[in-house]
Amino acid sequence: MNIKLLRLADFNAKLREDGVDKKMVVQKICRVCRDEKDIRVVLDELWQRPLKAQEVLSEVMMKNQSVFEFEKALSCK
Repeated sequence: MNIKLLRLADFNAKLREDGVDKKMVVQKICRVCRDEKDIRVVLDELWQRPLKAQEVLSEVMMKNQSVFEFEKALSCK
């Protein structure tokens, strides 16, 4: 089988090629997304609108705020 696994560095390099700011890395995107489907949607949006990367990430953070609060509440117990 001729399979190549993609690493985070590969995705970060692709973001740089498309003009996304260096501060925006895949690890940060993964932290603010709630699941794999959400990560895919955000990456697609970033590749379509690279100059609005921070705005896209802010929208996702606001949308997932309730999930973060629930996780925080669970970790305190």
